[in-house]
Amino acid sequence: MRAGLGVTFVGHDASRTGAPIVLRSLLRWAHRNTDDRVDVVLRRGGPLVADYRSFAPVLELGSAVLDLAGGARRAAASVGLPAGPVEAAERLVLRHRARRLGASDVVVANTLASLGTALALAGDAPVVCHVHELDHVAARVLGARDRPLLDRVAHFVATGDAVRRMLCERWAIDEGRVTVIDAFIDEPRPAAEAVRAARRALGEPDRPVVLSVGALGHRKGPEQFVDLLAALSDHPSRPMGVWLGGELDGPAAAELRADVARAGLEGSFRLLGAVEDPLPYVAAADVVVSTAREDPFPLSLLEAAALGRPVVSSRSGGLAEALVGWQGPSHVVDVGDVLAMASVVGRLLDDPDGAGTVGAASAAAVRASHLTEQLAPVLWDTIRGSAASNGASAR
Repeated sequence: MRAGLGVTFVGHDASRTGAPIVLRSLLRWAHRNTDDRVDVVLRRGGPLVADYRSFAPVLELGSAVLDLAGGARRAAASVGLPAGPVEAAERLVLRHRARRLGASDVVVANTLASLGTALALAGDAPVVCHVHELDHVAARVLGARDRPLLDRVAHFVATGDAVRRMLCERWAIDEGRVTVIDAFIDEPRPAAEAVRAARRALGEPDRPVVLSVGALGHRKGPEQFVDLLAALSDHPSRPMGVWLGGELDGPAAAELRADVARAGLEGSFRLLGAVEDPLPYVAAADVVVSTAREDPFPLSLLEAAALGRPVVSSRSGGLAEALVGWQGPSHVVDVGDVLAMASVVGRLLDDPDGAGTVGAASAAAVRASHLTEQLAPVLWDTIRGSAASNGASAR
């Protein structure tokens, strides 16, 4: 039996988005399969906090503590202190708030967005950074002046090969410090009645459903989804387009509805917004698409593939590369090429049996390689390896 280590995860929040969901799956797996002592520090909370607390102690820093830490940093800098004492001031504030947590043998930043907080909390413990971001998001959360932070990371875990290339080519991280571990999902098992209810909510029973899942933002390309529906408007099956995710109110939703109205697609589009359990809706769709400009490894497409849904994606991240192997290159198109995507979707709608064959191949591939039980142990061993290389006992 290996001696248990102290592992602290630091997350930017506990929202129902990719990185926090992967962390939930990892915490559940570790709770069941290791004797390591695990705790979680969150910059901010979210709907997954209750789930996290089922598997580990959770500390939410909140805006007040983060503002205090930032104030300590600014005050130290204002009197001309060098970077070391400035960081020590921030670390003092954060560690005081986290004083009830045990000593950590390794600290894991669950995203680049949480790296600064992880480094401030770590003290002498090594830091592993689990990177879920690609270029534009990475540049937003980690500016050029923060480049020295990356030098203090013991090891990086890249969510897909596209993320690895970004780290090594754009941020000049040595390849020996990066391990590629794709995103993973818990085996999806939506109840049959829930799937039937979702199908009723998605649209008219005689119309196939083309579904996209994600937040309403530029990165996910919702306006390109409208363009896709416009290109499919003459298809004999009269497909219904459904966007699942994001807020039903607010400027992004209003802009999307305006795009739909300009395209004359009010009768062929439905915005469902965020739901607590998207799996029944994914399982009820005929085709699942991603028009994203940048998406490292979207869990919604992994879930769709695992549920046997044919998936069509823009070439926007690591999962698109995997789809080429699972479904063939014709199911991945260049970013922004909605006409090519419409052609692929149209062929799938024309041939339900062929679409079923494509979906079955993807389901077999995902269930053989991208479930939590397969990849969580690999990730955990990588985390423990970083602690061992720093001198902690990882027997």
